[in-house]
Amino acid sequence: MSPPSIDTHRPQNFFFLLFVLGLALLSFTCTERDGVFFPEEGNPSCLIRPSSINFGTLLMGAMSDTTIVVRNFGSGPLFGNVAFQGENDSFFVTEGGGRFVLEAGQLRRITIRFNPAAAESASASLKVASYCDPVQLSGFADEGTEPLCELSTTVVNFGEVLLGQSATQSFVVRNPGTAALTIDPTLVDPCTDFALLQSGPLEVAAGDSVTLEVQFTPTSNTTSFCNITLSDLCSQVSVLGTGGDFTACTFSPDVLDFGTTTINQATTASTMLTNTGTTRITGSIADCNEFTVVSGGNYDLEPDSSQVVTFSLSSSGVGFFECELTEPCPLAMSGTVVDLDPMCSLSTLSLDFGDVDIGQSESLTFSIENTGGSTLRGVLLTSCPSTIAIDDPNYSLTAGETKLFTVTYTPTDESSINCTFSTEDCDDPVTVTGRGVPPQPFCTLSADIIDFGTLIVGQTSDRTVLLENQGPLPISGSVSTDCNDVFFLDGTENYTMDVGGTHEVKVRFAPTAAATLSCELLVDCNDLISVVGTAEPMVFSCAPDSASVDFGSVFVTEMTNASVIFTNTGTEPLSGTFVLSGTCEAFTLDPATANYDFAPGETHQVDLEFAPSSEGTFECTLSSPCGDDVFLSGAGTTLPVFSCAPENSTVDFGTTIIGKGTATRTITFTNDGTEPLSGTFTLSGACEGYEIEAGTADYNFTAGQTHDVLVNFTPQSAGQSTCEIVSPCGDNVSLTANGADPVPVCDLSVSAIDFGTVLEGESAMDSFTITNNGTGVLAGSVALNGCSDVTITQGEGAFALANGEVHTVNLSWSPTGSNALSCSVDLGTECGTVSLVGQVDPLPVCSLSTSSLSFSNLLVGEFEDMTFDIENVGGQTLEGSVTQTSCPDFMIFNGAGSFSLGAGESKTVTVRFDPQSGGTKNCTVTTSCGDVTLSGSADEPTPMCEISTTTLPYGLVTPNTSKNLFFTITNTGNGDLSGTVTLGGGCSAFSFVSGGGAYTLAPNAMRTVIVAFTPTDTNTYQCTIDPGTGCASVTATGEGAVSFSNDILSVLQSPGGQGCVNCHTTSHSWAVARIDQANPTNSPILLKPSGQVSHSGGIRSLWGVGQTNYNNTLKWIQQGALNN
Repeated sequence: MSPPSIDTHRPQNFFFLLFVLGLALLSFTCTERDGVFFPEEGNPSCLIRPSSINFGTLLMGAMSDTTIVVRNFGSGPLFGNVAFQGENDSFFVTEGGGRFVLEAGQLRRITIRFNPAAAESASASLKVASYCDPVQLSGFADEGTEPLCELSTTVVNFGEVLLGQSATQSFVVRNPGTAALTIDPTLVDPCTDFALLQSGPLEVAAGDSVTLEVQFTPTSNTTSFCNITLSDLCSQVSVLGTGGDFTACTFSPDVLDFGTTTINQATTASTMLTNTGTTRITGSIADCNEFTVVSGGNYDLEPDSSQVVTFSLSSSGVGFFECELTEPCPLAMSGTVVDLDPMCSLSTLSLDFGDVDIGQSESLTFSIENTGGSTLRGVLLTSCPSTIAIDDPNYSLTAGETKLFTVTYTPTDESSINCTFSTEDCDDPVTVTGRGVPPQPFCTLSADIIDFGTLIVGQTSDRTVLLENQGPLPISGSVSTDCNDVFFLDGTENYTMDVGGTHEVKVRFAPTAAATLSCELLVDCNDLISVVGTAEPMVFSCAPDSASVDFGSVFVTEMTNASVIFTNTGTEPLSGTFVLSGTCEAFTLDPATANYDFAPGETHQVDLEFAPSSEGTFECTLSSPCGDDVFLSGAGTTLPVFSCAPENSTVDFGTTIIGKGTATRTITFTNDGTEPLSGTFTLSGACEGYEIEAGTADYNFTAGQTHDVLVNFTPQSAGQSTCEIVSPCGDNVSLTANGADPVPVCDLSVSAIDFGTVLEGESAMDSFTITNNGTGVLAGSVALNGCSDVTITQGEGAFALANGEVHTVNLSWSPTGSNALSCSVDLGTECGTVSLVGQVDPLPVCSLSTSSLSFSNLLVGEFEDMTFDIENVGGQTLEGSVTQTSCPDFMIFNGAGSFSLGAGESKTVTVRFDPQSGGTKNCTVTTSCGDVTLSGSADEPTPMCEISTTTLPYGLVTPNTSKNLFFTITNTGNGDLSGTVTLGGGCSAFSFVSGGGAYTLAPNAMRTVIVAFTPTDTNTYQCTIDPGTGCASVTATGEGAVSFSNDILSVLQSPGGQGCVNCHTTSHSWAVARIDQANPTNSPILLKPSGQVSHSGGIRSLWGVGQTNYNNTLKWIQQGALNN
């Protein structure tokens, strides 16, 4: 039995809502059994989200895309074909269309585009699959008569960009109107991390579009936010992005001083490599000139982790060395390499030339090596005579360098030398010894052995040896030998050679008798040359392929042919004539084959003919001049032969039961003579019971034919009986037979009965027969031996069978237990027993793997699957069913209904706990094997709302322009968070760019809400934004900025009673010089035109305290007196 398996996962919110919609939807995927709904195994179930789409209002020529998700949450495959129903010319499927198959749990995304064909309302119905409701589509198109602004997006989200890197994204500004649109892309401060890659102003013709690119280069790993203004007709575009991790490291120390070392010696220094960045770093540190990495060169470091790196400084030259690494981070290294004192080392302390011929030269070498440092310089000094020469006595060796010196000895007389080469740098001298000797003539040989191989007597073979004078003087001499049958040719045994000259000695081997050659040539100027070879005698020989030929018997006046093949087995060609010798009148030699001429190893065929002219034996000899003769023989015959022969000389009739029939045998005679035969075969002897069958005793058959004699034997008494067939034409045939009294023979149809496998409580039938195939009466008795549950239904008890009679025995086995059958049926002494065997298939036995399933504590909306097994641990077939009481929180997900299990088979039942409400839940699954109790508990899911900020401070914003800020809503709970983002009262200057309205957030999901502030005047605004139930409210504040150029300067420069143009040249600096920032109401620009202080220009129109010009100027001062 297998333990329960658990598969717990959290579905999306719409799965939970789907379940509580009721049994109406379940009717597509469920079947009702015993008042309980179960999913049909193999059926799909379809859910589409969203189920309808309203694209809103688009200008003609514009388009909008939206994606729907189709999910198969059934257990069988969902087959679909995405197609519109009815007329449609404004909606299109751009992705995910056509036919598809979704396996259980799979989903498919389908993108739908609204591209209106006319300025009117449009609608369509999109059919996805037979199990899915159609998706309803709607939208409206407007022609427009002015320049319009349409944005591909109002939010550009860069996501995460690594610090130190840049990313570029783009958005499209499209003019779907009928007049040109002018835009001036501007970043609204603060926007330090963002940059626009196009500058304005730009003109977008009607129906055209322009692509604007924004670059994000983060300077910190926080989220940056900024707005882009385009035109009064365009919404602001919000850009945001987050700085990602960066890579950095340090060496500590970052300067390594290796100090001073010597040439070819290594010194090491270590530093600590630390990952000071925010991401893992990996790589290898490269060698740097004379500085090599000894250990720690390969690194794989997490942030804030370190490892030791060791470098080595080694050089074959002196000097100050330095190097700077830049990868993976900066490291400077330096050190000094100095030289050692030079040191002399000699390869040898003696040179011995030995004996050298006077006037000849010999050379030997030795070397000096600088095993120290610096440079070893000097000259070799010698005490040697002029017969000793050296190539170059001077040396200058850097550290490790070696020089080879060659010393040559050329003696001029018979004297010895013993002198030295020395130097101040080396402690010991090199001693040179040698002796001059008179030159001796000598020569060299091209070979020191001559091998003539194997020759036949009478053949010859020549060889050449080259002498060369390599001595210092001309030489003369001779070559001599004591070899038999070896001769010098052309007088070449004598030689005279100048220095360096050569001489050829030619030698011939001409054997006169068979022998083995092993001797020497003596060369005056050198040594001996070995001479070897073999001489074999000449052979004249041939051999026949047979020593005799027997032609056999041949009738007179007839003939037969034969051949003899001779092979030349000698060493020489053969020719001659084969002849017949002796009394050969019956033999003939074919003249065309009598003469022969063949080389060694070849063959020659001689053809012969034998034709006897009379009866008798004939002999002859084929004489061979080159080898053995061949004996020829044959016989001639003319006499007829009268003869026949039986196939067998004795015939045995075996044993025949008295009174039970006759035994018959056939004796075949063959005419093996030459003439026809006729006569009568008869019986002879005590032939009681024997008889030759009529018509077979008389014979008449020619040579080679056969005649069959049929003899019958009918026994008259028990015992052996003999007889003989008398043959007038050949050998007689002996007959033997036996008579026997009648006996019974028991023959059983089977020796064993196997009932096979029988179901417990049922019966099996079988039978066998007893047959008497003997001559006597077969008697016995049928009885069971140790057979429980077996009954003899026919043939039990005694029986007596004559020859050929049959007795039938019928058996029945009805097992009452599980024990196998093994017994026998006894039949009496003549027939033995019949064994009975059989197997029992026991009744089925049901087993449950568990009697209870205890589910985990879940949240409402989650589900968990567990299993139990039903197994037939008995035999036969276990029939039953699985049902469940009505419990809304539990369902049999797989394995419900009837089952049929063979012996050893099992069935797995899957139960799903899908709580519909909180609390403890119980239920029961009923099986034919017993009940399985179900228990579990559930908690209601609890969403939690987290707001990223509760304030949106917009600050000063120019009236009739927009500024965007955002906040996020995150569901940090474990239930779905639903709500509606709305604006409170007094929020006319605020609007949602995105994220407003209803929402549903799964656990850990987040929603970004972007709010635009668009003041219409210079008042202060405040708005309360309600993110929905359970979420803290967000307060948005902002103020309309007074424009110096529009609201202040235009008044100051206006003619008439409001302005100051008649008395002053006004500008921003002029106005700032007349304000009191600390006490704005005490500013001269307010006091004078309002008449609060004396003013030569008098009181100006609308400048009184509380009037329009006074109030605007006061607020401008309070807002910081900006030049805007």
